[in-house]
Amino acid sequence: MRRLLQLSTIASAIIVLQACAPLAQRPLDVSLKHPEVIQVLTSGMELITFQASAPQKPLHTISIKGLKKGDSIIGMDYSASQKTMYVVALSGQVYTLDGSQGTLTPRGSNPNIKLTGSSFGVALEPNSEYLRVLSNKGQNLRFKTETGVLASVDNTLFYAENDNQESSVSNVAASVYAPTQFAIDVRLGTLVHQTANTATNSGSLTTIGHLN
Repeated sequence: MRRLLQLSTIASAIIVLQACAPLAQRPLDVSLKHPEVIQVLTSGMELITFQASAPQKPLHTISIKGLKKGDSIIGMDYSASQKTMYVVALSGQVYTLDGSQGTLTPRGSNPNIKLTGSSFGVALEPNSEYLRVLSNKGQNLRFKTETGVLASVDNTLFYAENDNQESSVSNVAASVYAPTQFAIDVRLGTLVHQTANTATNSGSLTTIGHLN
């Protein structure tokens, strides 16, 4: 069963780690210590697929086309139930990505949305109905996957009362549902959790701990 394991933004590449590959130009090597498949979308708009233990041996590489001129991709996530890769651009445009052809297809439009920040976390909620987008400037948005349209502007991210970072301004980049939402505060170097008892719509963050 194909299952999303992790989503994060590292340097200039966006990566998605999956339990098996949606496509490959050569067979998977199941004898590897870590046979999981990673898909990397580089800043040069190439989608590279490889196994975790063999990054030097790409399974598939393809150039991505269809992004509007002047726009840039901020994140992506894969829906196992829908067998669809969703991509979000800085303009607020949601796309689906055909990894075999390298083609982005717009889904809906959000002409009045302005995403603010220099780093983002994009993650599908567990039921794959919404894409949640977080930014290092505190944005907390939901886009409907069916239409690609902005569904909600939720509360700005903040650290919960009595959290040890209560007085800090969040600087989130990269997020994942497992099954509730976790993210990384890159300024503090910490793993944080969107408080489950108030739902992720509240924007409330609690610190789990340092990453080092």
